[in-house]
Amino acid sequence: MIFYSRAGEAATVNADVGAFDGGSGSVGAGDLPPSDYLIIEEIISRRAKLAEQEKAEREKVQTAMEAAELARAQGLEDGKGKRRRVDKNRILAKGKLIERLRMQKGRGHTEPLELADSGPIAGPKPWTGKPLRTIGKVNREGLWSHIRSNLILTSVEHDRVQSQIEEFRKHPGRVTYLTRKAEPFLNHIVGEIGRKGLPLDLVIVPMVESGFEPTAVSPKAAAGLWQIIPSTGVQHGLTVSEEYDGRYDVHASTRAALSYFKHLIGLFKGDWLMALAAYNCGEGAVQRAILANAKAGKGTSFWDLHLPAETQAYVPKIVALARLIGDPATISTPARKQANTTELASVELGAQVRLADAVAASGLPPEAFFRMNPAFKPDVEPPKQAYTILLPSDNAQLVAAHVPGAKFVGTKTIVVKKGDTLARLAKKHGVPPIKLAEWNGLTTDTALTPGQELLVFPV
Repeated sequence: MIFYSRAGEAATVNADVGAFDGGSGSVGAGDLPPSDYLIIEEIISRRAKLAEQEKAEREKVQTAMEAAELARAQGLEDGKGKRRRVDKNRILAKGKLIERLRMQKGRGHTEPLELADSGPIAGPKPWTGKPLRTIGKVNREGLWSHIRSNLILTSVEHDRVQSQIEEFRKHPGRVTYLTRKAEPFLNHIVGEIGRKGLPLDLVIVPMVESGFEPTAVSPKAAAGLWQIIPSTGVQHGLTVSEEYDGRYDVHASTRAALSYFKHLIGLFKGDWLMALAAYNCGEGAVQRAILANAKAGKGTSFWDLHLPAETQAYVPKIVALARLIGDPATISTPARKQANTTELASVELGAQVRLADAVAASGLPPEAFFRMNPAFKPDVEPPKQAYTILLPSDNAQLVAAHVPGAKFVGTKTIVVKKGDTLARLAKKHGVPPIKLAEWNGLTTDTALTPGQELLVFPV
């Protein structure tokens, strides 16, 4: 599919990417009778409960096997001086119970629940990767390590996923191209995803939607990094007008897209494959496909549904990229040999700030400013409201320093001085101590060393 820039010229986006068309499949009042909605709700709830039950049983089996291994290794004895007996049959029985759960019958079908391995997602794990060490640059090793540690789709296996992986391996430059296009926006988007408590697999969505091209427009009127159609954008808080189109605003569109994903993951009870499918073809299309399969006595996992061809390729492609990015070798040496990519930091502009003043204070040529902030148009003042712009860190700080009502909200690097503690620094910079610790791979009681650098992200 070919994307077009706002000016109408073909965008330099890999033809491998797709487009979000939430319009044709979006559910509206009267699309389905109330009884059908109840059936869909029951199916989704039942699958979510089975996933939770299986996860709990798997954890019990894992705990029992670890205890058995520990007993064998340490020769633990009971109170009578005899070695405890490990009941292997009981452990095996629990293992068989899991298998039975995977094959438990629903409404007339016996297919295994493909998403049972992931289950409902509570949110990303704390940052355990190497912390970033620079303010104006993206340290790829640390940031990609953080992303890899918070992926949830890497365990999903299917023939369609494997086919996409093999296709990417035939053209390895595609993954390198997509990750490089993503890097200027990563710190900002990763931070937003973390604040929403969502998995970092969502970083991959703009790779497939737009190739991380902020000015991309699809033939179906979806626009921006996240390829949002106007109605969905307005529904999730975007302003779409002649003077300003929030779908091209990286900050605003990211928040809108994540808001929509929060809605979808709630609607589909933690099933991320269903949520991704609904983002692509519309929640109504997915609900109708679930209902049709249930009435026909067929499976109701994503892999069983009859969905548009684009969606059937879209979801496996995202899973395949998660699997590839989850492998450190995929984006290791080749990427690190090249110069670091400029990180874009955020500046909040109050409603009283004139955009022309921000452009003048940034120290950038106007064409560069508007290339980084394509939601705005040169020589056109947007509607009076608060905005967030993205600029290289040094330029962002210039705007914050010289424009009243502008606030720098980018990542800061602080240097530890003698006597500093993590709690004291967290209070000084207005962030929770536990967050400051997580961002820098520390614990709240870690002793700091003078000269040590710590990252502070906006909250």
